[in-house]
Amino acid sequence: MYKIIKVKLRARCVKSNCSGRVTFDGTQYIKLTDHSHVSNPDEIIDAEFKSKISERAITSHDPPRRIIKDDIPLPRPTSFEDISIPHRGVNLVLFFIYNNG
Repeated sequence: MYKIIKVKLRARCVKSNCSGRVTFDGTQYIKLTDHSHVSNPDEIIDAEFKSKISERAITSHDPPRRIIKDDIPLPRPTSFEDISIPHRGVNLVLFFIYNNG
């Protein structure tokens, strides 16, 4: 028979080169080490989205297509002014020349 004296939860940053760590004893954070990088809000949103989809995949019998479709809020533009195509470093002139011969 074993007696549990202390239960601690240790977690680290998902980035392999980061020193971010936390220790939690069930009621409070005991030790916290700062991250060695700046936070990226897009990565946080991605991680939350993946976690939500994974949880639904485990708990429901819906096919993957339905789970993803239900969890992605798609915009419904009503006019051309509502559509925004971000410019992500692609030279559009060269892109159109390449695609049109």
